[in-house]
Amino acid sequence: MISVTTKTALSSLFEMGVEYMTLVQHNDNRYFIVLGNTSIFFLKEGFDILEAKVSFQCIDRLIVSSQDIYLFQIHFNGKRPKNVPLKMNIHTLERRDLIKFIQQGWKTDYMYKFLEVRELPTYKGKFRDYNYQVTMLKKPQVELMENQEMYKFNMHVLNGYNIFFLNSYQNTKKGLYRNGQNKSQFTLQVSETNELEVLEHMHNHQDIQYYAEYYVHNALSEEEKYWITHSAPYFKRKNLYNDLAEWKCWQTRAKVVMKHQDEPQQGTKKKRTTKQAIEMEYAVIMMRRKYHPPYLENFVDIVLTFLYDPKCKVEDNNPEADQDQQELEEQLQESENEEDGEEEKKNAGEAYIAAYKQLYSDFYWLNIMRDAADSIYASDLKPMDPIYKGFLQLMADSLVFDEDWMFYVQQKHLITPKIRETLVIPIIQGFKILFNKSDNEKELDQNKRPAVILDGFKKISATQFSELKLSDKQKQEKTRIYIYKVSRYLASQLDGGYDSSFRFKTIMKAHNYYKDDVLKVFDFCLYSVSEQSGVSNDFIIEEVSKKFPKIAYQKYIFNERVMISFLDTDLFKEELLKKDQQQLYIDLLMHLLIHGKTTKLATCKHIITYHSKDKEQITEQIINLQKGLISPLLIVYQSDHPMLSTYACVALYNMCANSKEFKYQIMKENGIALINSKLITNNQNVLLYTLKLIFSLMTIVQNIEAFLQLDIMNTLIGIIQKHKGFALYSAQVLAMCFKIYTKCISRDMDLRDKLDLFFQVVVLISDVYFVEIKDVDFLKAEAINTIFKICHLNVEDEKYLEKVQSGLMPYIIQLLQVPIENELQQSIVKLMCLMIDKRQSFREQWEVQTIVPIIEKFESADPPINGADFLLKQLLLSDNK
Repeated sequence: MISVTTKTALSSLFEMGVEYMTLVQHNDNRYFIVLGNTSIFFLKEGFDILEAKVSFQCIDRLIVSSQDIYLFQIHFNGKRPKNVPLKMNIHTLERRDLIKFIQQGWKTDYMYKFLEVRELPTYKGKFRDYNYQVTMLKKPQVELMENQEMYKFNMHVLNGYNIFFLNSYQNTKKGLYRNGQNKSQFTLQVSETNELEVLEHMHNHQDIQYYAEYYVHNALSEEEKYWITHSAPYFKRKNLYNDLAEWKCWQTRAKVVMKHQDEPQQGTKKKRTTKQAIEMEYAVIMMRRKYHPPYLENFVDIVLTFLYDPKCKVEDNNPEADQDQQELEEQLQESENEEDGEEEKKNAGEAYIAAYKQLYSDFYWLNIMRDAADSIYASDLKPMDPIYKGFLQLMADSLVFDEDWMFYVQQKHLITPKIRETLVIPIIQGFKILFNKSDNEKELDQNKRPAVILDGFKKISATQFSELKLSDKQKQEKTRIYIYKVSRYLASQLDGGYDSSFRFKTIMKAHNYYKDDVLKVFDFCLYSVSEQSGVSNDFIIEEVSKKFPKIAYQKYIFNERVMISFLDTDLFKEELLKKDQQQLYIDLLMHLLIHGKTTKLATCKHIITYHSKDKEQITEQIINLQKGLISPLLIVYQSDHPMLSTYACVALYNMCANSKEFKYQIMKENGIALINSKLITNNQNVLLYTLKLIFSLMTIVQNIEAFLQLDIMNTLIGIIQKHKGFALYSAQVLAMCFKIYTKCISRDMDLRDKLDLFFQVVVLISDVYFVEIKDVDFLKAEAINTIFKICHLNVEDEKYLEKVQSGLMPYIIQLLQVPIENELQQSIVKLMCLMIDKRQSFREQWEVQTIVPIIEKFESADPPINGADFLLKQLLLSDNK
């Protein structure tokens, strides 16, 4: 079956509705047979020569062979064209569908012409055709890559796709594959084959990252606790059958606490089951296979999930893990044999411990899933027949499909539309000559300037459809649609499609020198038109900013990809801010944030860059205007799309870093409650930048009180304590929790009784959950800073210092004897200075002879550790002094 887009293109070509197309063979010739509303068209292999056009009423009957499943015969009458035989033997792989559409077309045409319902006579007959070789029915020449371990796997089939699982996984029901020994299980879902047009109606699910993360959220019920630990692109490692289709994949992993139901105990009268919480790993690989041969107009979504217990014993040998473990043991042994090199010993030990914990769990389990995902292929996979190249060339010349399709056929099949040679390449070459031309060289030939080339194209396109038998309005509409398609194709080629090193940014940088050419090309590619009429205005030579008001106030639609590229350049601000149109600049950004389909992320990036690089340009007037961006940014921040939410949060953070006015505006927009609600997110990046935004907002006392009223501290304590459970927060996340906690201590007395929690972070949590030494020391430093703040605020109450002395100082003294990061050194010295300043007797409980040489190193370091000199003097004081 062909897609609606292809039917529309063919209908325009044959000037009648088209319902069906397929490849057939008659004698030694292969044809494309196209079924229109009233006629059948036979086109030669190159799709460029019409061999015959036969009306449905020239067909008398169909004879279907009972001996050859690919053969049937068409009997024509005397009204047929002279080059069409009386009987035509047709071989086709789609015999059933072709006969059905011929019958439907004949019946409809007969009813329309004779006002009578009648069926096309169709009979069965015993006949074969031995006169020629049926080349189209040859077995596809595909080769399976050899794999010596294939005997370990079983092949399973679902909805036309094959997949290999280990022999230990049994298919218990459709799409579910379980391992009875370790309780792990796969699920496989394969969607129906859809036309590419369906993607346009999938909204956020067009983005495969969002689709994968949404699937995880939807699959794990609300009662279960889960945390996304990994989300990144996935690349299939094998192409077993040299599949020419495009595969886009995304992998998302989560830790989930599930209630496991035990089996009933034998010998009991009542069958009772108990439920216990088990930490499991849930992994999803979302795969989208697009551009299926031969017509390249379909896609399929495949979802592979894997649920397993990472603590479960691995039953199969893992030679790669064994080899890695042996190498680590050898490195550890070598470091221990050395007399010096304490840091090397620690690094080797840390690496060994981390590898020993994970080699037999994550490495093994994830490889099981990867092997399964990489083995998936289509059951009906066929090599690309060269006969279809003519059809694909016609589709490319007609610019039927979107820019992604055009780029794919350009890269995979080396097919480009004619407009590329006549318009795209001359414009790109014209820009390259302009950019490379020195001041001393002669002026560029006018006919080679991009602006002149576009003017020439405009004149030609205005008369392109003049010979068609259409009304003037229909000709104008055809011209508009064609120009629209050309503008989108030109935009994609200028933005890396022609040459990855030549992008819109390259063109925009030349704005000041070749303004007319740059603005005219940009305007053509932006193609902003009236949303109501859909008719483009004349291509403008004047300032591009004259179109911006109509875009900002929702009167024009436009190519969002071009606008995204435009946002990344300085030209965007130059065309507005330097012309005293700040309000229009803000209105346009607000429109792109609220109404844009794909511009939200780019707009957030633009705001982030503006507030990080252009701080000196931010005046009081601009601050007052940009307050209007807070509301749409908060709306984007609420999105369940993790990347959108993250970038909106960073944009808000950068704005708050430049002015307190933005913080007050967030308060006015009731943003405090929204931001606080994001702390329960399951996404690492969203949580981290939410914490940073909260910390920035807390420079205003009213905001601290507002967050405390929303019980933020219990949420933060819950995040810290979750490290005893299943959530693997990063060191940066926990450190931000400590900073916010420290900020709130002075406002809430009850928060000062949590010393034990921070002792655990320093002594236990940091070392257990983090492998990188920098992460460990960074987290310990922040925890010690919080402890220092608690003690400093309660310096008159000696119980806090006593608690630190008994619960933490023995560990800190041991910690000083090993290499640690500068930041941790500073935190320790600061805490020890506070303690010894308030009570000299602490010195007697410390190992002064061990500590003094270390503090001396701190004092002589470059730069020295703040407070090391004071601490050293206090340690060296005698009892009498």
